This record gives sequence, C-alpha cells and structure tokens, in this order.
Amino acid sequence: MGSSTLLPRQPPAPSPKRSFVTFRGEPAEGFNHLVVDERTGHIYLGAVNRIYKLSSDLKVLVTHQTGPDEDNPKCYPPRIVQTCNEPLTTTNNVNKMLLIDYKENRLIACGSLYQGICKLLRLEDLFKLGEPFHKKEHYLSGVNESGSVFGVIVSYSNLDDKLFIATAVDGKPEYFPTISSRKLTKNSEADGMFAYVFHDEFVASMIKIPSDTFTVIPDFDIYYVYGFSSGNFVYFLTLQPEMVSPPGSTTKEQVYTSKLVRLCKEDTAFNSYVEVPIGCERSGVEYRLLQAAYLSKAGAVLARTLGVRPEDDLLFTVFSKGQKRKMKSLDESALCIFILKQINDRIKERLQSCYRGEGTLDLAWLKVKDIPCSSAGGVLAVILAREFEPLGPSQSQLVRCHRAESPPRPPDTSGVSGDRFAALPREPGEAAGGRTQAELKPPFHGDDGAFQSASLSTEWEQFPLVGVEATFRPIPEDSSVEPTFMGVDPVLSGVMVMMDNLSYQDGAQKGLELLTIDDNFCGLDMNAPLGVSEMVRGIPVFTEDRDRMTSVIAYVYKNHSLAFVGTKSGKLKKPSGIRGGKQMEESAGPAGVADRAKLRSLDEETVGVVGAQKLLEVE
Repeated sequence: MGSSTLLPRQPPAPSPKRSFVTFRGEPAEGFNHLVVDERTGHIYLGAVNRIYKLSSDLKVLVTHQTGPDEDNPKCYPPRIVQTCNEPLTTTNNVNKMLLIDYKENRLIACGSLYQGICKLLRLEDLFKLGEPFHKKEHYLSGVNESGSVFGVIVSYSNLDDKLFIATAVDGKPEYFPTISSRKLTKNSEADGMFAYVFHDEFVASMIKIPSDTFTVIPDFDIYYVYGFSSGNFVYFLTLQPEMVSPPGSTTKEQVYTSKLVRLCKEDTAFNSYVEVPIGCERSGVEYRLLQAAYLSKAGAVLARTLGVRPEDDLLFTVFSKGQKRKMKSLDESALCIFILKQINDRIKERLQSCYRGEGTLDLAWLKVKDIPCSSAGGVLAVILAREFEPLGPSQSQLVRCHRAESPPRPPDTSGVSGDRFAALPREPGEAAGGRTQAELKPPFHGDDGAFQSASLSTEWEQFPLVGVEATFRPIPEDSSVEPTFMGVDPVLSGVMVMMDNLSYQDGAQKGLELLTIDDNFCGLDMNAPLGVSEMVRGIPVFTEDRDRMTSVIAYVYKNHSLAFVGTKSGKLKKPSGIRGGKQMEESAGPAGVADRAKLRSLDEETVGVVGAQKLLEVE
C-alpha cells in the first residue's frame, strides 16, 4: 500500500513584472494631448512642435511638424496677418487641443503659436487641409499652457457640425471669449470655419469675462479640465478663483473652486449657461481641486449599487485636497463618482426656484454684483415655426416686455378654437424698440354657428421682427393668465403676444403653452446665465495620501465598471473594488503617455485587454 507525505504549502510565485511597449519622442519634446481613432485604433499624439500618428503598437506612421517659428505672444493680430512691432523670437508651438472630426475624417490640431490658430489635418496622412488665420475668430486662445483649451464637437447628420471651445483667457478677455460655439464647415478652407454659430450687434454664441471682474480678482481666469456632451447638453469641468470670507471673518480671501458648466447644444445665445460647484469629502477631509475627469456608463453591477440604470452617465473625477492655490495641489487626492442625472436634477431645481423669483443669479464673476432672480409669473412659452419647421427651444426664447391693458375683444369668444397673431416687420431704419402695429385676428363662432373673424389693432412696443405668423394652442379653460406683453427671439423670427383671461375650448392647436422648466429647459433671456450656490458632492471610492492622482479613465467590461488612475510619479493604478477601499493594484511604473496607449489590463482574467481606445487622459 502506498504512502504519501503531506508537503508544506508553497507560497505563490510572484507575478512577473509586465513589460510595456513604449514610444519616446525627441528629448526636448513634451507630449500634450492624445486621441485615438475608435474605428482604426490609430493614435494621434500632440507634442511640442509635432503631431504624430502612431499605429496601435506605437509604431510611427506619420509625423507633421508644427513649429518652432518666429512669434511674440503680444502680437495681435499675429505677425502672419500684419506686421508686428514687438521683438520676435524663435517660439515653440505647444499643442493645446487635439480633436478628431469623424464626419470629415480630419484632425483639429490647435497650438500656442499665433494666438492659438488651428490646423485641419487629414487623418490618413496628416496632410494639411486648411489653416484659417486671417480673422479674429480664428484665434482661439493666447494662453501658452497646454491644458488651457478644451473642445467638444456636436455632430449633425445633414448640417455642418459645431465646435464648443472653452479656454483660459490669460487676462485678455477682449480678444478671447472664455466659452463659445463655432462652425465646423465641411470645407476646411471655407471662410466661415470657426465663425461663431450666431453673431450680431447684440447677441453672440459666446460668453466673455467682463473687465469689471478683474478689478475684484486681478488674476481671474477659468481653467478648463474636461469637456463632453450628453443628451441635449454640452458640459465643461472647470477650476476658477473666487473671493470668499472664512468662517468668523469679515475679510475675503481668494480660493479656487471646481465647477461644472452646462449649455444646451442648440442654444445660440448661451441663455442656458448654468454652473454648479462640485467637490468630494471623505472622513471629514475636503477634496476641492479638480485634477481630471472622465465620462463613462454605470454598467449593470455598479448601477445596482448606485440605484441608477446601467446606461446612465457617470463622471469619474480626481480631486486633490485643498482649495487655496490651484498650482499648489497637495498630494492627498480622491477618486470620486458623480451621477450626471443628480447634477442635472440639482440644476433643474435651481432653475425652477429662480424662475419663481427666489434668490439671486449667483454668478459673481460674470455679474460682479448680486442680481435678483425674476419671477416668470404668467410667462407663456411661444414656439414658432419657420417654413413649417419647428424652431428649437433656444430659438424661440421669450423677450419680456412691459405690461399693458388688454385691447377690446369680441364680446362672444366662448367658441374660439385658436388665435392667430400677426406682427408687422420693422420698417427699414426703424429703431429696434420702435412702435409698430400688431393685428389680432381671433376666429370665433357667430350667431349662425359659422366661423367669423374680427380684426383688432393696437400699438405694441416691440423688438425687431420678421413678420411671421404663428398659430397657438389655446389656454385650458380653467387657466387664468395675466395680461402680459411677450415676444420671442428678435433675431430669428417672432411675434408679440398679448393674452388675457379668456376661456378656450379647443386644445388641438400647437404652439402656446404655459412655461414649464423640465429636464431639457434651455433658458430664456431672463435669469441667465445662472449659478448654483449649493455644492454637489461626489461619491468617494478611493483616496491616496502620498502619490497624488492626476488622471483617470473608466469603462464598462462584462457589466463591471472599471477605473484606472495615473499618478504624479508616473504610475498607473486600478482600484480593486469600485465601491471603495484603500486597496489598489499598481503597474510596474513609471508609465508614460505612450505606455498607457498600449497598456494591458492589470488583471486580464477579470478585466480583459484595455484597447487603444481606453487611454488615460494625459497628465
């Protein structure tokens, strides 16, 4: 009979260190931005004086040189447009923004030379398709910091795309809006490339920092960390200074606050601009300085934990401890999750309260002084049609006018099925606020039951109109509406509307409804732009005390939501459990930008291979 000997259990052999495929540029180069073509896996790398196209295994396919060149940051317009009297020196071109325009198969590469002009490069071979530089709209940013510009492309199937640009202005607000929406024309050499989506003498698709702001905070600027689109909105995550009074003190000190900015994609006047402070807290420690962010989905497993749907958007963010100085972030940092719907719900609550006349606009940097919210009262939402195509919410914004007495109405209006209001266009040269005739033609039932029409005229103070007509949905029978003058966006098209306390029976007509503020509300020209005062706090899932986290990426694999973070020392880490805890898995660092491009999962059996499209944001 055989015998056996029980051997002591051997400890598992240590895991071999994983090797990384690397790419290194010229010694003097710094890598600034990285994007990956999701269709091909090709990597585009924005560096100092160069743009690289790499294969998925980091082989150089094409190189495009962008600098250096003779320049001076004080030359505005740049010397390539007109002679500059400032001394010129050989200046590096730091890549500040890198975006893939999928619809037109081109790369948008913006640099620091010549006040931030951009090149449009063909994806296949980086051939220059265009480089607009002769208009002020072509100068996107004069700041030399590589991380000072962020762009989000909004794409349309049958129209030209648009580009939302957000940038620090470096004390030059007269030259650069801090946020704007630009045209992305199909033709890369078109004269309208990067022109504002809308611009006239009164309104434009932009927001500038007022000069008065710099008298309060001399070094004020807005630093954009991340941007994305979701649903009907475009979002930017920012750091910005503000003056606050410490508890128990009457003096103010400057601190930096992290804020999320939201805009409607279709808002040409930026009346939908809202910003809300964000932060994170764990065990009594405040993490307030945003370092990085990444948008991902919840996935089925994490969705159950958070009480959301698997397809809901989550923001994975990295904050560092402290709030006093932006450039002196402490090493203590936290990885936190925000549920985007909760942020939107907070914004909706704030919009609703402000339109009830509660509180102030809470946007000190833009308004300088507190401005009270205005009650919408009996404001009605007017939806117009141009050539039978409904205008978007932001294209039919209300312009509140003064109140007036109702004009005489026919004595019997109980059978009104709908009102048709017509406004005459401005005469050439007439002032925008001039008086003009408006005609009210309500169809109604006569004694014989047939529809008749009564014409009434009165003079209404109005904004410039284009003479369109609109049919409105009657107000419900039990509704009481104060007599109010209203108009719509004076630039596109519009009518002046005066309503009084009439009862209507037919609700089939479309176009007029009581103002409601729902999930897709895009603002009016009142109570805008708007700030939210109460901070939205994220859910902390991991903290690091020594090696500050500086970048983050997340994605869903087999219903699990996975996150990776990059650190100050160049290491790459993966939380072992997204629900929290201190345990982390760590790569054999340091891992550079190109290392991350080819990084394989730290636990392939559980996680799978991280493809080129799953890159960490550049530190």
